[in-house]
Amino acid sequence: MLWTFLNDSWLFYKTHFWALLLIMAPILVPFELFKLLYQSLFITPESGITELGVIVFLGILVEPLIMIPVIFYIQAAISDQAADREKAANNNFWHLRQRYWANYLVLKFLVFGVVLSGLFLLIVPGIFFAIKYAFADLELLLNDEQPVDAMKKSWQSTDPCFWELLQGTVIITLFVYVPFFLLSSLIGNENPLAPLLNGVMGVAFSLLGAFYTVFYFRLFDFHRTSARKNHH
Repeated sequence: MLWTFLNDSWLFYKTHFWALLLIMAPILVPFELFKLLYQSLFITPESGITELGVIVFLGILVEPLIMIPVIFYIQAAISDQAADREKAANNNFWHLRQRYWANYLVLKFLVFGVVLSGLFLLIVPGIFFAIKYAFADLELLLNDEQPVDAMKKSWQSTDPCFWELLQGTVIITLFVYVPFFLLSSLIGNENPLAPLLNGVMGVAFSLLGAFYTVFYFRLFDFHRTSARKNHH
């Protein structure tokens, strides 16, 4: 089943790539330009965690603006709701961003804190927590749960597919992100075009990150549908 889920996710990602790009780019590109400006002005080899932490903090603030419409677009696409799909492709989901941004942000800070704490505990607990909370944002947005409740629901709903989630995450990372990071390392900081190329790579990195969401959604929807059939 794992390869079926991965193949389905890849086909969806390829088919809907341009729609996802239209949703994500209006936020991603300005954010990457800001990062380039900030790094050129404030980041030096002697920079500490505070300067670097600003970029991480702002990334967490921006993530809901990107992922909220992406998740609702995926939901609309698999439900064959053409009107909703068109709205998402035209980046007209601002009302959903406004409605869910605060709760999504709280959820991300909570999950980030738990996963980061787990990573400090010999890494493995952090990976475990990351997988157990893989459905948290889906629970929050699609089932209208509060952040803590979304985490609790994700903890439960990932039980039947924990190993598929873990294996799929590892496979996606190996076949997508490892080559990406190797390419990034070849650019080098001394290359005069390095800032521009790193900005382009940053946008590409985020676009590839949407594949994780598509894969998680595929598993989430499969087990959600199975549970409904069993219930009836």
